[in-house]
Amino acid sequence: MEYKIITAPGQKQVMLFRGYTFSFKGMPRIYAYCSKYYTLGCKARFRLDKDGKIVYADTIHNHNPPVYRRTPVGKLVKVMS
Repeated sequence: MEYKIITAPGQKQVMLFRGYTFSFKGMPRIYAYCSKYYTLGCKARFRLDKDGKIVYADTIHNHNPPVYRRTPVGKLVKVMS
């Protein structure tokens, strides 16, 4: 499974996997929870090893993925529906 680290609006780094964003909890960045964990109660999450490889994944979400677009200057913005 492949993921990307992106800088989301607000300059926060998040994990992007299959269109969904995950926020990191704690340091080092071993645990990543769906960015909608608190607002929608989504339980999707990841655990990474010290090298950033996925060792556990629960990828079932209770919502659709967010939509991001890149501006002409390369900045990511979230599209509100």
